[in-house]
Amino acid sequence: MTLQGNAGCLILNGDNLITVTQRFTTKLSLPGGTGQRGESAQCTAWRETKEEIGADVEVKQHLKTFSNGFHLFACDLKSKPDDNGSDWLEVASVQWKPITEITEDNWRFPAHLTELKALFVN
Repeated sequence: MTLQGNAGCLILNGDNLITVTQRFTTKLSLPGGTGQRGESAQCTAWRETKEEIGADVEVKQHLKTFSNGFHLFACDLKSKPDDNGSDWLEVASVQWKPITEITEDNWRFPAHLTELKALFVN
């Protein structure tokens, strides 16, 4: 079954993950976004991540579908991210962030933060 819809990448280095700071809200989120008609969720995750962080990634396993339909994939970096973000319309910066520093106050989708953090429990 091919997944379709909005999607993004979880890119890890230990307990640090790549986050983007949204330009207009200054909130943190994972790289990702809106799917195009007929595009698989895997392709959306790759395209949106490339647009937002300026790096190529390999989309791997599907990790979770959140209640809003957003598909999250484990992804590996294939090139270095652009610290300033490459999608200047939406992204103010790109950074590695420890999962422990992400709170409901600074996360774009606070209702999904507990589910995201649960992915880090061994």
